Amino acid sequence: MWWWVLKWLLLASMLQVAKQQVKKVCPCDTHEKCLPVNDMPDYDREIFIVTERKSDYMQWMWESVTTVVTTGFHWQELMCYAHAKSNKYGFIELVPDELNTSKAEFQIWLQNVTDKVQDYFADVVVFDFTKLLGNCEYAEEHVEDLLTVTHTIINSTRNLKRQVKVSCVMPWMPPCFGKECSYINNINGYCDTIILNPESYLTYCSGLTCTAQATVPLSKLITGIDEYVAAGWEEKKIIMGIPWHGYKFKCKSYRNSTFGRGICELPKIMAGNITTGKCDFENSKEKMSLGIIHQQNPNWLMADRSYDMVYSAPYHVLRNQSNNSDVYQVWFEDMDSLTAKYKIVDQFKLKGLIVYSGDDLSYTKVNIDTVFNTGMWAWMLHSVLSTGTENVYKSNIYLNYPAKIAGIGVGMFFLGFVLSFIIACIVFRKKKLKKPFQKDLKDTTQDEYFDEDNTL
Repeated sequence: MWWWVLKWLLLASMLQVAKQQVKKVCPCDTHEKCLPVNDMPDYDREIFIVTERKSDYMQWMWESVTTVVTTGFHWQELMCYAHAKSNKYGFIELVPDELNTSKAEFQIWLQNVTDKVQDYFADVVVFDFTKLLGNCEYAEEHVEDLLTVTHTIINSTRNLKRQVKVSCVMPWMPPCFGKECSYINNINGYCDTIILNPESYLTYCSGLTCTAQATVPLSKLITGIDEYVAAGWEEKKIIMGIPWHGYKFKCKSYRNSTFGRGICELPKIMAGNITTGKCDFENSKEKMSLGIIHQQNPNWLMADRSYDMVYSAPYHVLRNQSNNSDVYQVWFEDMDSLTAKYKIVDQFKLKGLIVYSGDDLSYTKVNIDTVFNTGMWAWMLHSVLSTGTENVYKSNIYLNYPAKIAGIGVGMFFLGFVLSFIIACIVFRKKKLKKPFQKDLKDTTQDEYFDEDNTL
């Protein structure tokens, strides 16, 4: 068996040498669109957009984007277009759950990743380590193995002829194994940035009660950032993951609580007839994009929803009309919850944010007049983060409003001034002014002015 593995590795290495000798042909209309895009200065923010190839990228608001990444596939036209806009292009790669770097399967996977960097003309590689790190299940003795895997992957990527930036997707809090928490500190010099996975708040090392809740609770978000900073990571190397989707949870039972939020209890994972005690989040929720939520339920954006102040997120309770026992709780994002997260990026001086998934940016997904103009997507904040200037996107019908309002304001100011002057003249002409303290002069036994206050 080992002989066949050796032959396979030898053949793969020969093919790699042959591939390196062949010059890559740029698929774009100009060679410049295949050249690496210069990285932004340290003081600038990054706006990553994840795409699942579900929308027309030409309709995106590219003024607010710095980097676009695909979920593992190559989109040649998008690469050319992004580079033409001076935006970086890359892909997300899920790191396999394998601690043995000498295994043939791992070597083949790693070789495939390095080939993608060259073939895709990528500027960024996003390695998702959440599967490798497990769910707090590794023992302390496995930390060295985890470090070896991480170093092997990133070193192989950095040694390529085409220089790329490396971002590492990590759980919302620094991973610890037993009492061993040195992993995240030791990889500080390897990852250019870390991305806080927005899907990890419910599942990673969760000691939570088995209930439906927000995808990214604001309280946990702040705690996680603080923990990474305490572990030695600079704020300018942390990228916040933003979910542009929500989840519809089917409740095992539902009850009202004294503090306002309805409690949607979820089932627990079963091992045969035995309850494991772990919450079954995966099978209890259904993913819903914000575009779908807002198109089907536009009233949720305004009044017909509840808002949890601790999580800083909205939710809505649905009941089956035919069967009142079926209750669902939908947690999602709206203007208020997104704005709160964008402000954290700015106030904490983070490197930026990454939107999962950016396909809802398309005009073809969301009506621009009813959603964009009400500030639903808060694109002004996106523009402030990426360029330092406020660019509010409006339809033509609203473009002249600022000038009109300013003109009306100036006119009203001058009109008020003229009217006030005329009224004052009339009043003073009719009223006879008296000398100060004249009423006191009637009593000749008193001084004209007596100062009782030493502070005057």
